[in-house]
Amino acid sequence: MCVGHRGTGEFERGLPVPPGAASPAAAAPVQIGLLDRLSVCVNGVDVTPQGPTQQRLVIALAVAALHEQRPSVDELVDAVYGEELPPRPRRSVATLVWRLRKTWGTEAISSDPYGYWLVAAWCSIDVREYEGLLQRGHTLARDGDRTGAVAALTQALSTWPSAGEPRAALPPAEAERFTELRLGAMERLGELLSGTSRRDEAIRLLEHVTTERPAWEHSQALLIGCYLDLGNRADANRSCDRARRALIDQGVEPGPELSGIIARLGRAESAEAPSAARPVEPAGQVLEPEPLIGRSRDLEAVSAAVRTAIQSTTPSVVAVSGEAGIGKSALVRAVLARFAEEGGPRALTLQCDPRRTLPYAVFAPLAPPDDQTSPLSRLLRGDALADPAASIDLLHTALSEQLRSIADPTGLVLVVEDLHWAPPATVEAVAALLGAAHTSALAVLITTRTRTLPDQLTRWVQQRTRLSGLSIDAVAQLIGSENDPALAVDLRRRTGGNPLYVRQLHQTGHIGTSDLPDDLKAAIDAHLQLIPDEVLDTLRVASAVGDTFTLVTLAALPGEIRQDLPTWRGQLATAASHGLVRADPGEPGRYDFVHTLIREHLYDQIEADHQTRIHAAIGRALQRLALSRPCPADILAHHYVRGWPETSTDEVVDTLTAAAQAASAQLDFTQAAAHYRAALDHLAMDPQREQDTRTAQLLGAAAGACAAAGQLHMANELYQSQLRLADATGMIRWRLFAALGILRTQYTRRVGPEVTDHLVAAVSEACASGELAALPELVGEALAAIQVYRPARAAELLDSTCQIAPVMRGRFRLEVWEHQAVPDQLLTARALVEDDTADPIGSWLRLWVSEVAAGMRAIDDQPPCPVPLNDADDQTRFDLTQWRITTMIAAGDVGRAYRLIDEALAAPRHPDPAENARRAASFYGQRTYLALLTGDLDAAQQSPLLAHPTWASRHPIMRYVAAYLPAVAGAASARELCADLVEEIRDEIIPDSDIVPRLLLLAGTCRRTEHRAGLEVCLEHLQRHRGEHGIFRFGQYWGSADGTIGDLHVALGDLEAAIEAYQCAIAGYEIVHAYRYLPSARRALARTLERLGRPTASGHLTSGR
Repeated sequence: MCVGHRGTGEFERGLPVPPGAASPAAAAPVQIGLLDRLSVCVNGVDVTPQGPTQQRLVIALAVAALHEQRPSVDELVDAVYGEELPPRPRRSVATLVWRLRKTWGTEAISSDPYGYWLVAAWCSIDVREYEGLLQRGHTLARDGDRTGAVAALTQALSTWPSAGEPRAALPPAEAERFTELRLGAMERLGELLSGTSRRDEAIRLLEHVTTERPAWEHSQALLIGCYLDLGNRADANRSCDRARRALIDQGVEPGPELSGIIARLGRAESAEAPSAARPVEPAGQVLEPEPLIGRSRDLEAVSAAVRTAIQSTTPSVVAVSGEAGIGKSALVRAVLARFAEEGGPRALTLQCDPRRTLPYAVFAPLAPPDDQTSPLSRLLRGDALADPAASIDLLHTALSEQLRSIADPTGLVLVVEDLHWAPPATVEAVAALLGAAHTSALAVLITTRTRTLPDQLTRWVQQRTRLSGLSIDAVAQLIGSENDPALAVDLRRRTGGNPLYVRQLHQTGHIGTSDLPDDLKAAIDAHLQLIPDEVLDTLRVASAVGDTFTLVTLAALPGEIRQDLPTWRGQLATAASHGLVRADPGEPGRYDFVHTLIREHLYDQIEADHQTRIHAAIGRALQRLALSRPCPADILAHHYVRGWPETSTDEVVDTLTAAAQAASAQLDFTQAAAHYRAALDHLAMDPQREQDTRTAQLLGAAAGACAAAGQLHMANELYQSQLRLADATGMIRWRLFAALGILRTQYTRRVGPEVTDHLVAAVSEACASGELAALPELVGEALAAIQVYRPARAAELLDSTCQIAPVMRGRFRLEVWEHQAVPDQLLTARALVEDDTADPIGSWLRLWVSEVAAGMRAIDDQPPCPVPLNDADDQTRFDLTQWRITTMIAAGDVGRAYRLIDEALAAPRHPDPAENARRAASFYGQRTYLALLTGDLDAAQQSPLLAHPTWASRHPIMRYVAAYLPAVAGAASARELCADLVEEIRDEIIPDSDIVPRLLLLAGTCRRTEHRAGLEVCLEHLQRHRGEHGIFRFGQYWGSADGTIGDLHVALGDLEAAIEAYQCAIAGYEIVHAYRYLPSARRALARTLERLGRPTASGHLTSGR
């Protein structure tokens, strides 16, 4: 495991460069990993020795270095060879050391006549970092900084790649020490988390510790305490029994801490007592879930909370939480049944599913059952070919409208089952539905295993109900043991009153015997032993389908699993009679497992190779059924991936690609990237597949998805891999694509020539290969990107490409224009309108914009276009729409600008989700700017660009907007943000593209935060752009540079210079008809003149319109 350059591929090998030289980073050149498998990296290159003797030598040297020891040659001989000595052992060790020095560098290993040792400045060992983080965590915990301690310990544990013992061939004592370090860190972290709302995480850690070290009383006590705090007495009892047995085996009595927690558990159990009696039901009889037993108080509380929410027409959340099997869903069903009997509001259930990777798949029931073709239905269903959402905000709006359309006049109860499985985007969507409901009669009834709800939902929470175990009375009623109160007490103690656990024990016939199963899993297993084998086989196959399955799916299974429909139906009827599945009365042929824990237990019983065959069969059955029963792309990918290699690599890659496209359509680019990378992994795991065009295509898709998700480092690594593949195979298209991607991922800083060189070389190769005409779009984008960083080189390449492909001259100039300075833009635009190879409408539009930016034409003075505007292509229509909105804003027609933005966002989608998101981000940027201009700060701060950023909205200018908004609001944080941006401008570490709009924003931020150094920097840079107007692409007009220069002079005390700048600004605004800005410039001039005691002309105080 090479920590310095993980995932970046092969690097040129060579000897390490001494510390302090230019090549290595701050890390030592030689990095040794011991926490997992042995690994050695030199300057980021994996050089892990393969021979066992050399591995043992590296481990011996590293372990000695950890203890600051210098091992002798004899000690190394013992460590490397043990009792199997070679003929000349000391000479053999010297040879092994020589080989290491040859690879690592001679300075990495020092020596004297007695021994060898690692040089600390040259060699780093991952254990040292791990121990440092542990020490920091313990220190912070001791000092009372719980948050810092948790962060440090979590980071320490994350550096250990696997949860098991260290797998390097360490000496036994050292291996034990490493394990003790890990378990000790887990115990301490569990202790810190046990006092917070994150007890579930603490339990996972402490369960691992107590399994590995059952005699650690402190861990056992913490674990039992966590279970008691969560009301889970079943697992508390199980942990207590395990701890007692471990201590008995060692002949030790529980210490004070463990004794105290055991006493607390006993008090909790003895606080309840049985009161009634009735005959015991025969063992093995199936218990119906209704009527609801032992939950009357919870039923009343939840029903009342839902009724209050509906009657008050205040959208509210009612949460029901508890451990698995505690009866959350049963309680919700009882609440809905009560409202149905009363003729109450309509109910709709959304089921979260851990198999689903699409964040909006849970909302598919919002679409009418007979609607299979509408864009929203296809999108929610997970159709890979669905029209992509324009933005998260618009998708939330569409969901809200659909929710309102299905609600009846009495209100709507929206049930969200198993919220703990929901990804963050799903939770945000639920919060958006609540926010958009306003005064609607909407109650969102949530079930979850976690004690706390996500922060996004807390403001709407009206009622929280945490279900604990049934009382002893309820347990007795559930199993019919009122005649035997002691039995109910014992069963309550063993199960914690978990209804599912109690039911499973009852159905096994073990109640009243001495061989009760120890836990819920054992109880389920005992129940399954009563079921005929052929029924169990059917249930295991169904468990691979999911919590819900249909007879049609089972009947469509091919191969060895195939059975006829009557056989499947009969076996499922038997399973239902045993209380394992239930038929859906509303949809014949549809079944649900009575609980997901039962399904999981059945699935875990399937042998791994048989699981593979079952999933392959399910995937193919679902694909055949898709003609009449569309299957979501992520579900299909789930089965094909788990069915590999029974399914072919091409099938897996196809389904993963479709799932990635479906995720992109829902704007979940993180999940799309995960699917694309999984497809790449399967191509790599198939020894029969060569790296080809499909690999290159998937690398590009994965990189683009990572970039869209904001994972720029990962995107860069994937583009680098794509570039190496393209170089090795001579794929010019993908070389150009990768080089362009690498440059795009570094848009926030000024990059070195080594980055742009790849793109320059790719364009040159496209020219030399004769493939230029086949790659016009990529070459045009490449020239534009080079223009940002190396304008002179871009001009040279533009000339050479135009000579080779003169018909492309106009297209390439159109691309380069966007990133030129204003004077150059004007020259290029004038040349374009005379160029018969250029798009006439695109050229006409660029001339219009350039003349406005240069202060030569009124923004609403449309020049004559040589051809009808209806002939514009898709991209030009988008640019023109943006520019028309910009002209409306600058001219002061705010109402019309808002209408145009709304119409643009509602227009048909672009088929590429990333391009679609980019366009939506541009329109949202205009809406945000309008909010700033009209003083609606709240609307600006709630802009989707800031709430739901995409790659399209992560342009450098958005960071300037993000600093400007708190400055306008007077927030103290704005000054710190301002300081960072000032450093960027001063050091010129980001490209000069769009520099004027960014300077105008930063100047406003510096004025409001009184950042004097920033004011001076902005003034210095803006002076170079006197007479220009800040236009960001086609989408925003930010005003005159002269006007902001005047503001800066006033802030710095130079009023004479301010007057001159304001006069230039007023003249400029009058020329371009920027009437929205003209009054403020005149008022600024008037105030400045008054400060100097000079007369103010009346024209300065009024608008020119």
